[in-house]
Amino acid sequence: NVVLLGISKEDGRRVGVKVPGFVVDLGGMPTLAFHAISEYEDYARRCIDATNRCGGKVARIRKIAFNPPYAVEEYIDGDTLRKKLNEVKRLNKEEALRIAINVGEALKCLHNSHVYHNDIRPENIIISKGNVILIDVGIDEAWNLLRHTLGRHIKGETHVGARVDEAYTHPLLLEKLKKENLADEDKAKLDLFQLGLLLYEMLLGYNPINTLKVGNLKLLPQDLEELEKILIKVCSPN
Repeated sequence: NVVLLGISKEDGRRVGVKVPGFVVDLGGMPTLAFHAISEYEDYARRCIDATNRCGGKVARIRKIAFNPPYAVEEYIDGDTLRKKLNEVKRLNKEEALRIAINVGEALKCLHNSHVYHNDIRPENIIISKGNVILIDVGIDEAWNLLRHTLGRHIKGETHVGARVDEAYTHPLLLEKLKKENLADEDKAKLDLFQLGLLLYEMLLGYNPINTLKVGNLKLLPQDLEELEKILIKVCSPN
């Protein structure tokens, strides 16, 4: 995404305005058929409603438009979890669990509305005045829907719109993801896997995806054995 800081004309609040990068690649926006826009708008409404219901846990999406395409998201004033990990490398058990539980509650709330994130990583978690906020709910999925319609216009080497970083993807779901063939059950499982991976990363100081792929799941110190039993279930390559 190309991300801009904006001010809402409605209430004067700061917002993030996000434009899909492939619009820049195309040098403009081709005309879309009405029926395609109508389908996308149904999805956009669902995301907006879900993030409003889950307010305080996720950044609220205020608008997703498709012609031209842009999204408006509540601006969260804080630092990403990635910045925190870059500074301290790893977190203690209490802080890591607090963050993971908050992200888990956000996901539970979203899943109740059949909305899935599928890009849970430290860059998409903001720590704001002690609160843990999940950002970018549904936006990349919206652009992915749009990208399929515009497929013939977009160069083959354009990767914008591929929603999930492979370093945060369960190996059994990777092929389905590449074929855009994820059922809701798969999306829910991917969120859960990414949450487990996030907890590993906070406690270890690095993303252990390559180690997990070969089935080596015992990575934590002995005093975290009970927690590791849960993570082994969540992050098993099987």
